[in-house]
Amino acid sequence: MQCDACGKDTVIQIRMEISGEQVTFQRCGFCEAKSWDVADSGELSLEGVLDLVRTTG
Repeated sequence: MQCDACGKDTVIQIRMEISGEQVTFQRCGFCEAKSWDVADSGELSLEGVLDLVRTTG
């Protein structure tokens, strides 16, 4: 998988379920770009991820 920001092949991807949503975290090991994606609705901000976590607690 290539980084959208720098094009390097150094992206790690972690999939998890938060509040019933399939969420994927991606981070580039080269440029440190980070993103969160929800399977049904696309990119999510860090605040959005934290809101999802708050609803489970």
